[in-house]
Amino acid sequence: MRYSLSMHRIVLLLLVAACASAPLRPLPPADWDRGGTAWVQPPPSVEIGGQQSQDELRSALKSGIEEDLSTAGFRIGQPDDRSELRVILHSTLQVGALSKSILEASADRGGSPLESFSFDAFQLPCWSTYGSTPRENMRCVGREVAARVLESRAVASAMARKPAPPAAVAGMLSGKLAVLELRNFAKDLTHENAQYFTDVVRSAALTAQPQLQVITRENLLVLLQASGKDLANCEGECEVDTGRRIGADQIVSGELQKVGARYKLTLRLHDTREGRLLSSTQASGKTIEELDDAAQKAAADLLSGR
Repeated sequence: MRYSLSMHRIVLLLLVAACASAPLRPLPPADWDRGGTAWVQPPPSVEIGGQQSQDELRSALKSGIEEDLSTAGFRIGQPDDRSELRVILHSTLQVGALSKSILEASADRGGSPLESFSFDAFQLPCWSTYGSTPRENMRCVGREVAARVLESRAVASAMARKPAPPAAVAGMLSGKLAVLELRNFAKDLTHENAQYFTDVVRSAALTAQPQLQVITRENLLVLLQASGKDLANCEGECEVDTGRRIGADQIVSGELQKVGARYKLTLRLHDTREGRLLSSTQASGKTIEELDDAAQKAAADLLSGR
């Protein structure tokens, strides 16, 4: 009798172990930039023995995938975000008698297919027929969908945000460019020194962007006087606004200063229409001669987008 009870317990334990589910599989490591907008379309229907409504199960599956994609770096968007990643679950998922446990899904960007895949929900380690609630099983299926998407080379290639090449900034420049007189905070540099380095920037603009109309110092003074702007304490947005007032499409500003034993030249290039910072750079030197050499290259880099 004791033997029979022991065997019964062993069989029961084996059945419980067989029904127990494994933890959710970990999300794949972040080996590409997963920024952007993602939208998930749930399957037409989900049926699990009538224990919960279709809408509840579809919502649980959708929210689980969205949670994982959000963790991976996506912003969850709306159906009309067609320029970004869409994850669509196609097949009806039924669990029960005569069930269909194969889930088919696909990912696209802007309507262009990227990846299609399918898997058997019953075969997932985290799925349990008896030991988990329907919502937990939907979380299991959703994690597999998210992981498949994140593992996809096609999705990675389409969604990775590559840095713009150096020519991208240069290609955006057109129209008029104004170079404001550099502010001089270095006590041992003269007003003439500051004017010289300002002219270095203007010369670099003509070389790097010959299609630009670079406003001369004389015309700039006239335009500034007409605009009624005092640039003595004007920085950032004020400089951009000044560029708009004088009709410049881009504006360069900057300053000279001395930090310790080194001279520093800082330059910024702004687009006046949108107020965006297009480029910035810095040059330094122990002597004014060294600063001169470094300034030539820094100015060229600023205007060419490097």
